[in-house]
Amino acid sequence: MFTLIKLPYDYDALEPALSAETLEYHHDKHHRGYVDKLNELLHSDRSDQKNKDPASALKSLVLNASGEIYHNAAQIWNHDFYWNSLTPNPKPLPVTSALASAISAQFGSLEVFRNTFLHTALRLFGSGWLWLTADNKGAIELLPTSNA
Repeated sequence: MFTLIKLPYDYDALEPALSAETLEYHHDKHHRGYVDKLNELLHSDRSDQKNKDPASALKSLVLNASGEIYHNAAQIWNHDFYWNSLTPNPKPLPVTSALASAISAQFGSLEVFRNTFLHTALRLFGSGWLWLTADNKGAIELLPTSNA
């Protein structure tokens, strides 16, 4: 049985970027919908998931499931990641030399990367996600995905 994670901050903590109303709706209704639907889909079908901790079970479903089970599990994982990526007290993170080198190699400069990131993200609709990915050699890429 999967549960909706508790937000690591109050609903109004991200204002004015995200209103309490938006956060409440997105978390309590939208994200909860994926949790409830996955639990409904798995109710009698996945005894192999019952003895796993929820994080391992969710990861296993994202990596191995398909169809509606995959879609709902992936959206839960994405949203859990999203909520934990936001903070009411942002602090500039240092750009490591490896990341700075990768950004320079791929985009030419941090400013071009930032503009490309914003342009690409703003073109996504609905359940779209923009990921900064790296291969095993450290080369980075912006990867837009739709839905889960």
